[in-house]
Amino acid sequence: MSYPLQYFRIGIGDTDNNIVISGTSLVPSHHSGKNHEKWYVNYKSAGVFQIVNASNNQVITANGNGVSLANNSNSSTQNWKIEGVQKDYDGYFLFYKIVSNADSSKALTYTSNSGFSLSNYSGVNYQKFKLNLDGLEGFAANCKTN
Repeated sequence: MSYPLQYFRIGIGDTDNNIVISGTSLVPSHHSGKNHEKWYVNYKSAGVFQIVNASNNQVITANGNGVSLANNSNSSTQNWKIEGVQKDYDGYFLFYKIVSNADSSKALTYTSNSGFSLSNYSGVNYQKFKLNLDGLEGFAANCKTN
C-alpha cells in the first residue's frame, strides 16, 4: 500500500511568510496555495531528511553558508535535520529549526532583504520555522495562540 505525499508549507518564524522558490533560490512570500510554496520530505535515516519542493522536485542544498535548490544528487549537503525548538501551551512543538546534517551547528536562517543562508543557531525568530500541513482546516490547521 502506498500513501500520497504529505505536502507542507514552511512558515518563517513569527511572520506571515512561507519559504517559496524563485528559480533555484529560496524567497519569502505570503500564502498563495501554489506548488512553489509546497514541500515534502524524503526519509534518509533516523532524523535525517531531504526537503523537496513540490513544483520541481528539487532539493534544498547547502552551499557553504548559502542555500539553494538543486537536483537530487544524494549529496550529504542535501540532508537536513528538523528539530523542535519551541512548544505551544499544550507541550507540542510549534517551531522547528532546520539544520544541515553535514554541519549541525549551521541552521537555515532568513535575513530580511538578503534571503536565506546558513548560520550558527542562536534561536532568533528567523531561524524558527512552522511546518504547516497543506490542506488542513479547522482544529488541525495552523493556529497562532499565546
